[in-house]
Amino acid sequence: MRRGGRRYRQRVLVRYVVKVLAGLVLVGVVFLMVCGCLYLRDLAKARKEVQEVSGKNVEGTEPSEVETSSMEEQKEETQETEQPEYKFTVVVDAGHGGNDSGTNVTINGELIEEKHITLDVAEKVRDLLEEQGIDVLMTRVRDEYVSLDERTQLSNENMTDLFLSIHCNSYDDDTSVSGLECYYWEDDQEGMDYAASIQEAVKEIEGLRARGIRESSHKSNNYEVLRENDRPAVLIEMGFITNDEEREKLLDDAYQQMLAEKFVQGILNLIPEKVEAQDKQVNKTESENSLPEGE
Repeated sequence: MRRGGRRYRQRVLVRYVVKVLAGLVLVGVVFLMVCGCLYLRDLAKARKEVQEVSGKNVEGTEPSEVETSSMEEQKEETQETEQPEYKFTVVVDAGHGGNDSGTNVTINGELIEEKHITLDVAEKVRDLLEEQGIDVLMTRVRDEYVSLDERTQLSNENMTDLFLSIHCNSYDDDTSVSGLECYYWEDDQEGMDYAASIQEAVKEIEGLRARGIRESSHKSNNYEVLRENDRPAVLIEMGFITNDEEREKLLDDAYQQMLAEKFVQGILNLIPEKVEAQDKQVNKTESENSLPEGE
């Protein structure tokens, strides 16, 4: 009887051990399956990242034509974005200043000096150009003397795109003479283009007499700011302060603003053409610099 009880307990113990082992095996199998799934997921993610970075699939084959085209487009867009935009720069020169008053007249005991009118208009031109995103350098911003050498030096050293000098005219012998003139140096083709463009723009001002563009040279109208300027340059004589009607206009703020707007309009009409030419020159230079030696 004791022997039979012992055998029964042994069989129960064996069955219990077998069940425990089976449970452990099942748990192990489930654990391995979970690990396998996680591994496959991470592997797929890693393959995708490799394809995005290298442009090749994990089997080592070359990217498809569509992928290649997309990558080239992205590269071109990046290069276009990184290429700096050409910045147009203008020197605005308010004629005279300080102890150099320019031309002047006395009316009813009041002294009218050119230097104040030119500064008023120059500041208006500056503001309008800057509103268009153009860089502006002023030869003076107050009533002070600036030499002609310093004015042209500012233009030459900064390799500016245009030098615009603003003045008033006078003619004591005949006070009926009036009108606006634009001067350029004799061999300055770009200066002549700007002078002509500004002349066309000011013709839109009612009552203004556009006297045309005039050549400056060693023989006549020998203006130093044009002669010594290495950059495109225009000198504008806005009108004659010896003419009563024109003087009143030149002293009027609204008329000054109108002149400034037309000066800027004349400049802007040529800027796209000039910038395009500059961009072509820059691209040509970059292309030549990128060629291997010997070619």
